[in-house]
Amino acid sequence: MILATKQLFYAMQVQEIVRFTDIDAAAVSFAMTVHALMDREHIRKSAGLEADDMIETYIGEFSRIYSGE
Repeated sequence: MILATKQLFYAMQVQEIVRFTDIDAAAVSFAMTVHALMDREHIRKSAGLEADDMIETYIGEFSRIYSGE
């Protein structure tokens, strides 16, 4: 997942869709956080709790911070 995220982020940077100062660190941070949030969602469902929008919120904020605009 980390390698695929790095490749995606490098391609997005070349296309000037995003701006990273350290693509490798951003990719690791993004991939690990999304993985942890997926685990969290699975645990919540297993406990009978309703889903929330934490993953969507994180991706939206990450995108906002690093957008190439």
